[in-house]
Amino acid sequence: MKNKTSNKALARKEYKSSPIIEALVEVHFSQTKTDFTVWANFNNKLKKSYPIVEELLIPKTELRIAQDRKTGEGRFSQEKLLRFYKKDRTQLVQASKDFVSVNKLKPYSGYEKFIVDAETVLKNYIDLTSPKLINRIGMRYINQIIIPETSVELSDYFRYIPQIPDEVTKGISSVLLEIQFAPRNSQHQVMTSLRSDVSSIEGTTVFFLDIYDILPVNNEVNISVILNSLNEAHENIERVFEGFITDKARKLFGVVKNNDK
Repeated sequence: MKNKTSNKALARKEYKSSPIIEALVEVHFSQTKTDFTVWANFNNKLKKSYPIVEELLIPKTELRIAQDRKTGEGRFSQEKLLRFYKKDRTQLVQASKDFVSVNKLKPYSGYEKFIVDAETVLKNYIDLTSPKLINRIGMRYINQIIIPETSVELSDYFRYIPQIPDEVTKGISSVLLEIQFAPRNSQHQVMTSLRSDVSSIEGTTVFFLDIYDILPVNNEVNISVILNSLNEAHENIERVFEGFITDKARKLFGVVKNNDK
């Protein structure tokens, strides 16, 4: 199924009231070195910017298949996950064996600041854990779109909707739509989700547009490769966001300027 959208509609825009409630970058590695000393050093590198530390134990299941491939054994274990928060808890770093992420919550201060913070964390993680390979690079943006109506015509705000025949429904009570696709001229994969939720603000309807860009990788560790891939992912996410909403939705955020090139 093909859907055409003009380049003008996909041009990057700046908004007075950004709908972004969370942005994150994540990198999955293999063969990292992690022990008490590594985590202590990682904490020392981060503690000036991320002074609050939490340690969690995450359940992990591993299935081992016997050589005859007829039997298997499930093993359950717990894996340490460290979380480092800024004082106001609007930004955090998550780290474990073979994994690190940087999450930015509201208020979102722009990609340029976010990617600089992420680069610093990634360099520290790589320097201290010495991973052998990059396995996967991801970027995710979650947008909360609050519409000042209690009965919403989806097509007024979203171009990302199914066509439901009038003869089979009286109306849509809730929304959960998921699509996965490959962006043009890219090895990335993008997963998108649009869902409705109960609004805490009277007289409004709330939707969450979740855009997750993934790049499977099997390369030696190179920070330039990671950063270039994240920049590509960000461009993909911006194009998807602008392509999936209408001008009426944009008015909710207040367009400051178009960044057409």
